[in-house]
Amino acid sequence: MGLTDLTTWEKRQEYYTTIQLGKDVRTQTQVVSNATRTMLTAQAASTNAIIASQESIREGIEDLAYGIDEVREGIYGLKAAFEFGISEVVWQIEQNRAVLEDILEVLMAPLDTQSKELRKRAEKNYAKGYFEEALEDFLGSEKNNKYDFIVQISIGMIYLFHLVNREKALEHFEKAAKYARQESDYHASFALLYAALIKRDEDKIEDAERLTDEAVGLSLDFAEALYQNAQYNAQLKNSRKCISHLEKAIKIDRNYCLKADKDEMFNPVRHEVNALFERLRDEAVAKAEDGYKSIAPAIGKINEIVVQAGRVGGGIDKLNVNKFSAELSDVKKRLDRRNYFDGLDAQARLQEISDKCMKCVNAIESSYKKIIAKLHDESSSIINNKKRNLDDKVSRYKAIGFYLVGVPCFFSWILIAGTIKTGDGVFLLLLVLIPAIGGYIGLHLGKFIAEASFAETPHEVNELQKKKTTLEEQLRNLQRVSLP
Repeated sequence: MGLTDLTTWEKRQEYYTTIQLGKDVRTQTQVVSNATRTMLTAQAASTNAIIASQESIREGIEDLAYGIDEVREGIYGLKAAFEFGISEVVWQIEQNRAVLEDILEVLMAPLDTQSKELRKRAEKNYAKGYFEEALEDFLGSEKNNKYDFIVQISIGMIYLFHLVNREKALEHFEKAAKYARQESDYHASFALLYAALIKRDEDKIEDAERLTDEAVGLSLDFAEALYQNAQYNAQLKNSRKCISHLEKAIKIDRNYCLKADKDEMFNPVRHEVNALFERLRDEAVAKAEDGYKSIAPAIGKINEIVVQAGRVGGGIDKLNVNKFSAELSDVKKRLDRRNYFDGLDAQARLQEISDKCMKCVNAIESSYKKIIAKLHDESSSIINNKKRNLDDKVSRYKAIGFYLVGVPCFFSWILIAGTIKTGDGVFLLLLVLIPAIGGYIGLHLGKFIAEASFAETPHEVNELQKKKTTLEEQLRNLQRVSLP
């Protein structure tokens, strides 16, 4: 490599040749998104079987690729799809992120109209690929406001990737990192990655490691910073730190596995990297297997409960375990392939099945409660109707009892009274009391006969209550079933 040549890792790879400046940001975003599919296909062509099988790559390439929303986030969103060879286009996209809008307003505030126009012209020339004109305008803008880290990064990009003047590029990336700290930790980290890249070009790996470690410290979830720091630690044979940061990057974006598997910078610690892949695979598969062992019996139990409810009646639709059989078969197929990507995908699919099943269970619980309430209302209606009928019948039977017992007692007493010799007071008392007692006995005898005829609960009420009790028990059983 000559001093004025780009290194292999700074050049655009074949699968990214469609990515060029000169297009609007929306078009660039779509082009980059499409190119990530080509990149992933190339990386996965002969990937380590511990990481993924060709079947899992072929079936999940759309899930692995990066969508428009991710590409819009620049390096932060591209993650493992980022390469230094597409830096200029990625920087064009970065400048249109929402996170920069407020910052840009602050940076532009001190500028007069002429200075603002100069800066805007520089950005337009950069986007069109007119780098000499862009550099001239950016340098003019720097004089107007040296604290504008966005301008400093743009100058660094032109010096590094077009003039290949690493000394000048480093100067401006360092300024960008310094000034960005006051406004954006992420952009400070961004600039530090490029400063580290230049140190790598100069074979100053310890400096590159230090700069990327600083970038990680500023932006803990910046996956590309984690990955690059892992690269430099691999070169320094700091295996523990390398594996720690590589694992964190992989947990953010699994595609770093594909990238690291082919990355020669990890060769000094290749054994440890492969051991990491094996551990991640074993953990992912074990977790998925536990979920699989839990969910299938749970769905079967739910199905059994609902089938029983169907026998009772009420129109509850079955949650048939066969409804999820195809999805569970797909999970089993992935588990049998025993690789990291399939383990992760199996976990995700199990969660989807669990969510769908829970949605069904909630609907079934609602159906149970509605049917139980309906059975309660039906039985209450029958009992209330019976009570009204009983009240009517009691009134009739009490009247009949009074006439059949009370009235005869009265007349019988009149006939008998004539034969009894007693004082007038006693006679008058008995004249009132005996018919009253007879009438009272007649009323309660009529009520007793009426209630006795209605004492037995109607058969249909017994059947409804039996169904209700059964469904309530099954509902409790359903609520006790635990889905993973």
